Amino acid sequence: MTATHDSRFDAVVVGAGPAGASAACALASNGLRVALLDKAKFPRDKLCGGLLSQRSLRIIGDVFGSCPLPIEFRATSAAVFVRDALAVRVHDTTPLHFTSRRQLDACLAAVAVARGAHLLECSTVASIDFTCGRVVLSDGRSLSTSFVIGADGAASRVRKLAGVSIDRRGFAIGLEVEVPRDEVRRDIQDAEVYFDVAEWGYGWVFPKDDHWSVGLYTLSPRSSDIRQRLSAYITSKGLPLHDLGRMEAFRIPVGGFRLRSPSCPVYVVGDAGGFADALTGEGIYYALESGRLAGEAAVDVANGRDTHRAYYRRLWGSVLCDTAISYILATPFFRDVDRGTVWSAGY
Repeated sequence: MTATHDSRFDAVVVGAGPAGASAACALASNGLRVALLDKAKFPRDKLCGGLLSQRSLRIIGDVFGSCPLPIEFRATSAAVFVRDALAVRVHDTTPLHFTSRRQLDACLAAVAVARGAHLLECSTVASIDFTCGRVVLSDGRSLSTSFVIGADGAASRVRKLAGVSIDRRGFAIGLEVEVPRDEVRRDIQDAEVYFDVAEWGYGWVFPKDDHWSVGLYTLSPRSSDIRQRLSAYITSKGLPLHDLGRMEAFRIPVGGFRLRSPSCPVYVVGDAGGFADALTGEGIYYALESGRLAGEAAVDVANGRDTHRAYYRRLWGSVLCDTAISYILATPFFRDVDRGTVWSAGY
């Protein structure tokens, strides 16, 4: 869909990943006219471990309905290692679901469009006037709106333009590479997690349809050697090391529970708000849930039932409470990984 020079929308959602698609779907399902912007063209690449928790699957069902999800692999067990020794193996009758973010994001955005959202691909924001409700895009187009939802990632431009700050100490680092299955000499059927291969973090090997997702996660601020650590980790697992050019590092914001309600009518969701689990780095659920809450809050505001601050209050019912607890627990957990892994698996 191509917007006219001056298009009117009830809401403009910037970023069409899980958080933005969730918000747009909630808004459009309630009859609001929604512009869903993304800087790329779908389907676009997004490296990610791609584990969909049961909470994520439930909220996808609640918000998006029974859409066929692009599940690439189902594993019924996970092996957790500490210093390369098996610490615990978790079996469950409910399989672990792994997806490709390239396909998942395209799927969720398509559902939002089917509900009535207008997808504007290859669109970036130049400026926002929150007083009169005007979003100016980099190509000169102007969108007028009552609500702006920032779902544009850890380096969110919407958040910066709104003057919303998050704790700069609250960032973890993830680094990942995809290894083709036909280049691996051993069979991997479990999801594998390795602690102590990264300082204050872990490494993972997650199976997918035609490749393995291999990466490292660390909360340590001293992560300048993370690429070398990932190279050593890949080699130690007997995986090929020839395609290091595809290694992609990304910041994972984990300090969003310190977020303060802004005075202007803006809603920051997902990574833009710093909503991720500090222990695991998992952010898909929090993206989906915060997007849903933002969409529902904006619907209430549109109907005169509340103000935009309601969204930031509602976050404490799920997103902020969870992420605050995981942030507090991360230090003692990584300080004594041996006890922490066994306790958390039993819990």
